[in-house]
Amino acid sequence: MDVNIHVRALRSRMTALRPNYSLKSLLSVLQLLLELALVVFFIVYGLLHWSSISTAFVQLSPLWLLTCGLLYSAMHFFAVLATASLLRSLGCPRPYGMLFVIHIRRLPAKYLPGGIWHAVGRGADLVKDGIPIRRIGQLVGIEQLLAIWWSGFLGFVFAGLAFNGRIGRVASMIAMCWLIISLLALVWVRVRPGWRYLVEAVSAPEIVLAYVAGWICLAAGFTLYIWHGVDMLSSPLQVAASYLVSWMIGAIAFFAPQGIGVFEISMARALGQSGSLQADIIWFIGSYRLLVLTADLAIWGGGCAWFRVIRVR
Repeated sequence: MDVNIHVRALRSRMTALRPNYSLKSLLSVLQLLLELALVVFFIVYGLLHWSSISTAFVQLSPLWLLTCGLLYSAMHFFAVLATASLLRSLGCPRPYGMLFVIHIRRLPAKYLPGGIWHAVGRGADLVKDGIPIRRIGQLVGIEQLLAIWWSGFLGFVFAGLAFNGRIGRVASMIAMCWLIISLLALVWVRVRPGWRYLVEAVSAPEIVLAYVAGWICLAAGFTLYIWHGVDMLSSPLQVAASYLVSWMIGAIAFFAPQGIGVFEISMARALGQSGSLQADIIWFIGSYRLLVLTADLAIWGGGCAWFRVIRVR
């Protein structure tokens, strides 16, 4: 009997030591490999075709780049406004200033592999402030769903206005169906016991203002960047519509952290002539992430310096 007990104990220890090859860990490895592959692609292609790429960058004046960066950075203020409104609807109101400090201080975590660490960092700070973990999970989930919903809806609305013919009609039809289905879903959720707060959270005026204004700023910044760096026949509104829909596709693509690669290819298809994939356009669009990184570092550094001056802990 003692021998059997020892055998079972040994087996349990071996099982505990056995590596866990779960689907989640496999997906994390695939995401990391995808990031590395895309980085290698951008570096190699940039070195091989730098003469043609530099010609496009020459067209971008520092003033235009600064304007693009400011439009992108304005999004952070609206993102915090959305967070404050959602927390108030969830019964955990917090002042805008405190949420802004948390949002800015955790910006570098946005660039860690996985693409979720900015939300995790913000959530940890809010938990320390006394907000239940369950509410944090609801907050992060609603934020992500609303970001996808508004980018897709606005993208299809803009596409319906910008494109002529079949593309415009299909985009307008999708936007109309998108809105009708969402309203019906909200009506269904509203009558469910204990879910009424969700309808109030996603339909609050501050939420609508925050997401509409935030996405307009993001689309405007990207459109200025593309419009002055890539020769194309598309109108600015077509570029903005393509950006919003491409971002939505990249966000839905769970295998690509932060939509890396998926967003660039989707945009290149929208901007490429005759539907062809042009590698130089992909490279130029991918380089926009460098501008975003620079803007985030600037607002993070400036914000942390200002917080130190006014002695915010």
